Amino acid sequence: FLPQEEPVVDVALGGGALLLAMESGELRVLDLSDVYSPRLEAVLPNPGGVAHEDLAVSGRRFVSADPAAGEVHVGLLGGAAWESLAVPDLVEVAVDGEALFVLTEGALDVRALAEPSESLLVDGPVTLETGTLLGLRAEAGRVAIWGRRGVEVFRADGVAERGECGPHVRGLHACGAARWQASAL
Repeated sequence: FLPQEEPVVDVALGGGALLLAMESGELRVLDLSDVYSPRLEAVLPNPGGVAHEDLAVSGRRFVSADPAAGEVHVGLLGGAAWESLAVPDLVEVAVDGEALFVLTEGALDVRALAEPSESLLVDGPVTLETGTLLGLRAEAGRVAIWGRRGVEVFRADGVAERGECGPHVRGLHACGAARWQASAL
C-alpha cells in the first residue's frame, strides 16, 4: 500500500516506473525497480494546473491528454517539465512502443513520441467512420477505435508489406524512415 497525501486521479505503468497524476495536477514518478519498496524518483510540479488524463508510459516517456483544453502533453519520466501540443477536437490518446496515437473527433493521427509535433501519416490524419467517438486502445501493433456506429481496427506495426506504401489490409504502415501511410480497405 502506498499512501498519498492527496487523491490520485490517474496512473500509468511503464519503464520500470509508476506514474501518478494527483488531484492537484502534480505528477509523481515512483521507481519500481524493487516492487516491494517503491521509491519516489521525481515530482513534476504543475503550477498551471494542467489536467493529465489518459496517462500512458512507453519506455521513459509519458503522455497525457487534456481534452477540455485540446492539449496533448509529452515528457520524460523524471524530467522537469513536459511539452504541450495544441490538438483541436481532442478525444483521447494512446501509446504503443514509440508511436503516439491521437484521436480527435472523426480522425486518427500517428506521431512519434520523440517528436510529437508532426503527424507521421503521409496523407494526414485518417478519417474515421465510427460515428460519435467513445474510445481508443493501442497494443501490440493494433489500434482499436470505437464509437456509436461500430469499431474500427488498424494494424499499426510500423512495417509495410514488402517495404512498399500502398493498399494492403486497412492499416497504418511505415513509409520510408519516419512517415506512415494509412491503407485503404
